[in-house]
Parts: sequence; C-alpha cells; structure tokens
Amino acid sequence: MPAKFIQAVYSSLKQDMAALAAKREKTGKKNGKLKFRSGYNAIELNQYGNTHRILFGNDGNRNGKYRNTVHIAGIKRPIRVFGMEQIPGDAEYANAKLMKRPSGIYLLLTCYVPRDAKRDGKEEKPPIGLDFGIKTTITTSEGDKYDISVREPERLKGLQKKLARQKKGSRGWYDTKHLIRREYEKLCNKRRAKANQVYHDIVTGRKLIVMQDENIKGWHKGLFGRQVQNSALGTLNAKLSANPNVLVVDRFFPSTRMCLRCGVINEGITLSDRIFTCRCGYTEERDMKAAKTLLLAGKHKRSCTLAGRKCPPEERKSDFDTSYEIWEHSARRPEKGKSPEAPSSSIS
Repeated sequence: MPAKFIQAVYSSLKQDMAALAAKREKTGKKNGKLKFRSGYNAIELNQYGNTHRILFGNDGNRNGKYRNTVHIAGIKRPIRVFGMEQIPGDAEYANAKLMKRPSGIYLLLTCYVPRDAKRDGKEEKPPIGLDFGIKTTITTSEGDKYDISVREPERLKGLQKKLARQKKGSRGWYDTKHLIRREYEKLCNKRRAKANQVYHDIVTGRKLIVMQDENIKGWHKGLFGRQVQNSALGTLNAKLSANPNVLVVDRFFPSTRMCLRCGVINEGITLSDRIFTCRCGYTEERDMKAAKTLLLAGKHKRSCTLAGRKCPPEERKSDFDTSYEIWEHSARRPEKGKSPEAPSSSIS
C-alpha cells in the first residue's frame, strides 16, 4: 500500500476521533474505550490522476483493450470495473473510495455533471400530505399507498440457526458468518432501494410536502418493533426531513382525530377504527383523512409564517383553521430558560 493511502486512512481515523470528542462535549455522554481494529474496509482515493485513473470514454479506449478499467496506485495491472456505463461521457471525475463489502470490492466514484445536461421542464405537481403508519407504510392525500417493508428471507434464518450449531472460531463458523453478512447486505440494499424509489416519486415536481414528526423510535420499542424493523421508515423519514420543500408538523398534532371540515376533534376513535366518522357527516378512510388533515395544517402554517404570503385573518379563517389555531395555542410550550407566565386571575 502506498504511503499516500496510509496517510488518508490515518486522516480519516483522526476525523472520526475528533467527531467522537465533539459529540461527547455536546451531549455529555461517554463514548467508551477505543478498541483495536485488525482490518480497515475503506480506502480514500482523494486525488484523481495520482491515486486513481479511469480509462473510459475521455481516454479514447471505449472500444479498446483497457476500456472500463481503473488504475490504482500500488497495483500494476488495470482492474476491470463493472457498471461504468452509468457514468455520462462528459462527467468530471473527483475523489473515489475503495470499499470492501461482504459481496465483493466496490469503487465508489464521485462525479460532477454539467448543469445544462440535467433534465429541465419537469411537470409541477400539487402539494401533498403524508401519513406514516404500520399496516400501510405511507398513505398520501391523493389516495396513493406505499408499502416499503422488506422481510428477512428464510435463507437468513436458516444460516443463523446453522451458525448457532457450529463451533465458534472454526472454519465453517467463519464461512457461515460471511454468508450471513452477505444476506444482510442484500436486505439493506433492497430496503434502501425501496426508500429511494418512494422518495423520488413523492418529491419530484412538488414544492410543498407536509408530514408529521413521527416517533418512529418509540414505535420500534413498542408493540410494532418487528414491523418497523422490516421497513425503511427511518431512512425515508430522514431523507424527507432533510428536504427544504418538506414542512414538518408538530408530533402531537391530532391529525387522525381532527375533522378536516369542521375541525372537531373526535376523542373516541381507537386504533381498530379504520373509518373516520364525524358528527358533521364527513366519513373517509382513516389514513387518507389524516394525510389530508396534515396537508391543510401545513398550508395554514405556511400562509401564516412565510413572508409575502400573509393574508388577513378574515380571509383565511375557516372552521378547520380556527380549530387548528386553538389547538396550536393550547399546545404551545414555554421556551427553554423562560418561566411560563402565571395565569391571570380575577376575584369577584
């Protein structure tokens, strides 16, 4: 291994240790004692043309002997890489990373494509509300339902039983453990692919997406741990929360119990009730109604907070808006460091 690769590994380890120290100072929690690592599964190739060089398209070897190959410093022969056809011919290569995974060795390459090459003129779609659940993972206000759960295969369960019967440290034990790691890698790839596909379908062409700050960690610790474990809810929730076009409503907003027409909160609805019925005569499927309620709450919240979109109260007041403002005022908590104001009392 060239000295430049060893230096990159050393710099990466120092950054990880600095991040652990910063986390300890911020949260006050102990990180534990550092352990010795016998192997390192990632090598940074941070200088194109020096640490690595790709022969594809721009080098004139598209149909030659060494097409779709990569030259890595310290390795004499060029290495054939599969999947290079995904990279456009006018892409500019940046840094790369050589990764060792249970299924093989991969080259993670960072490329930059000119802005003009991107597709423009995407069709704009209307705003949408999202309701997260267990039985149906995601329900939209447009009536679409997505299921992003991927269960563990039977082969994985069989390998785990086989591992328990084998002698720890034997050759067969290590072979079975390697097969288990490969199965887990396939499972994670399937869940990540489903989350990315659903994220692309929801976000593309939309300027407003409303969701609720769901306590997915609490779901996982509760009665639905297995269902949450087999889904990609956490991955999708993190990707949506990082999008600037996504508006997150408060966690304690009663999206399931509040009627989107009259604003009355139905306190008697339970988890087994799949149809929402209000005294005003409004009836709809529970999850779809919750998604529509979140969309209305997001529109009301944005119209009251964004500059240039404010309108007089008499223009935006409706039964739902009034009910939402009453709930928001009652659920408002004092800021940290400030004591709540004492309620005013009158003596008659």
